[in-house]
Amino acid sequence: MTSNRVRVMLIRSVIAGMAIAAFGCGKDEGEVVHKQGDAQVTVREGSDTVDITVKGEQGTATFSSGAGAELPADFPEDVPTYPDMKLEFSGTQGSMYTINGRTADALGKVTEALQAKAADAGWSEVMTMSHPGAQGKPGMMMSYTKADRVLNLMLAAEDDGTTISIMTGTQ
Repeated sequence: MTSNRVRVMLIRSVIAGMAIAAFGCGKDEGEVVHKQGDAQVTVREGSDTVDITVKGEQGTATFSSGAGAELPADFPEDVPTYPDMKLEFSGTQGSMYTINGRTADALGKVTEALQAKAADAGWSEVMTMSHPGAQGKPGMMMSYTKADRVLNLMLAAEDDGTTISIMTGTQ
């Protein structure tokens, strides 16, 4: 992934976070639409999920955050996910996908399972490295390629399990 595409995805993730904060977690269900020039941001708040759609000249980006977040309908089948992962966030922009969640399982178990699933799905490992996570707890970063696509997995141990972040898209 080019650094510009990563930067755009990060900026849109920040926008999504600000929209969630601005339009309020804990408010009644509803929809808010904000238009400025050719850009439009739609925020739909359900009982346990906030869905955000950003439309502009660069395309459409969608974000879903909360206990009711789900995998995007067109999430690539060959991208490994963890079976006991409780999804907390999903985002798409074109061919790029990001999902975040957590599991009660230990970092080592999650790492081994995702490495095996990536290999079984034909992903080629580029890099695997451990790193210190939050509060000095261990973490793992793993990168893979497949044709013109990339897959990045970031895992972090927590007191009650492991957080999982999966990002994939075309290079």
